[in-house]
Amino acid sequence: MFKTVLRNCESRVLFGRRCHSSNERLQETDHLFDTDIFDVGGVQWDPKLNQKVLLVQLTAPLPRTTTATSVQIEKKKDKDALELSEAKSLVRSVHTWQLESVLTFNHNPKHLKSQYLLGPKKLADINQFLSRSKIDIVFINVPQITSLQFANLSSLWKRYVIDRYVLVLTIFRLHASSKEAKLQVARLMVALIKNRIDQNCLPWYLRGKLLGSTQGSPKQAKGAVTAKEARRLKIQALEAKVKTGLERASVNRQNVRRRNLSSHLPLISVIGYTNCGKTTLIKSLTRSHKLNPENKLFATTEASSHFGTLKNDVPCIYNDTVGFISNLPHTLVDAFTASFEEISSSQMIVLITDISHPDWSSQMGVVDNTIGDMLKRMPSKMSCAPTHSWVKQTQVGKGGSELTVEKDSVIRVFNKCDKVTASELEERLDCVSSKLGDKDYLLTTATTGKGVADVVDNIYHRLCASGFLIEQTVIVPSYRSEEYKFLKENAHFQSEESIGPSETELVERVELRVVLHHTVLRKFAALFPLNALSKVVLSENYHELW
Repeated sequence: MFKTVLRNCESRVLFGRRCHSSNERLQETDHLFDTDIFDVGGVQWDPKLNQKVLLVQLTAPLPRTTTATSVQIEKKKDKDALELSEAKSLVRSVHTWQLESVLTFNHNPKHLKSQYLLGPKKLADINQFLSRSKIDIVFINVPQITSLQFANLSSLWKRYVIDRYVLVLTIFRLHASSKEAKLQVARLMVALIKNRIDQNCLPWYLRGKLLGSTQGSPKQAKGAVTAKEARRLKIQALEAKVKTGLERASVNRQNVRRRNLSSHLPLISVIGYTNCGKTTLIKSLTRSHKLNPENKLFATTEASSHFGTLKNDVPCIYNDTVGFISNLPHTLVDAFTASFEEISSSQMIVLITDISHPDWSSQMGVVDNTIGDMLKRMPSKMSCAPTHSWVKQTQVGKGGSELTVEKDSVIRVFNKCDKVTASELEERLDCVSSKLGDKDYLLTTATTGKGVADVVDNIYHRLCASGFLIEQTVIVPSYRSEEYKFLKENAHFQSEESIGPSETELVERVELRVVLHHTVLRKFAALFPLNALSKVVLSENYHELW
């Protein structure tokens, strides 16, 4: 199907996010960003250093106004254990970091905005532990600490203090391979450093450097009077460089999206919580040996595209996406909307959930809520989605509009079914049915390929039901006719059969059973209006075909 397009794709990696042409247009050397960031933020930003980490886990106490039942206590223990396990996995995702120890404290969420985040007794306990341990980084497992809390705690402990925001940013920075992904990370890191410098909320290792004059220091920015001013000028220059790079990457992304749409190939994006098996499922769908799924959080840090086939060998493109995670600030989620913007033009979405995970229900909720938040936050960028996109624009009130999900374009898949017992699976699926109100979902074990064929068939049938793909019987004059050549180049043949001369038909013809894109059908009708199919398509009732 679409042989010309496929040849172009194979030679130019047309749909890849790592297109050679984009790299040629973004010629800045990667290490320059790291050098500049280390200069303005300190070498502690370097995720390649071997670091020993202390994890500080804060758990909310049970309400004192009511007597907690044993069931409530057990549920809270399970929730706290899952949160702690995820935090440990995040630390281990940075392969050069070693998790030395974990300190757990009950902490009232109302006190998270205090100057030191923690009370005097908790601070004293951590101080005592740090005094007898060789710890380089203190990771406080909260979404994001304030600049003031960062400065106070880092100065008190003489350690580098991070939160979930900085840790996930570090993971992305370590694993990002494309230019745009590195630029997105650099933009967030520069914004964070700039905010802390503007508020005079700096760690101990930088405060002394910002008090003296720049005289005698050849590395300081030209025209700066103090080290603080020089650092601010350095940040402004880095901001400008990152902004220019992102603007170029945005242009390239728009060009890629236009080429994707003009190819008439179905685009299917796989979305889900981090480490739920997205890459493994795509590997099974495409039978690609180049994909190497890893059992860790954020193994995928940028979107990528992979060729596959649907039923009847109809070619398509599968988009692998960045996984979601709980308790992340919106600033970090928004930074990677480029990945989300890419999949807005997809015709189908495979929403995958790890049904074997103890907290599968919450993870499914996090993904659903994050998608909803992104749709609310970026209507101007996604309102240009094509007609058969999984995102639709709905009118609200007078002149208003909002983006919503086209339900029929979303396929829910529950993966890793082999890791739970039959009774556990049945119990969890009953819960799914009560949440969704139906049983419109598929079960897979992506590592073995079980259930993958059902996903492929479901995608194909939904694309046909939506009218994006059309199965049609066409009769053309001969194998040498222009109609035959056009369909051979732009459609996928399911079957072809010669219709020989008969009493009523004196000329031999060819009957074709084809699958084609809806715009290709309209183009065929415009080019060959005398064809019997074209007459139907051009009639007032042609829309009934789809």
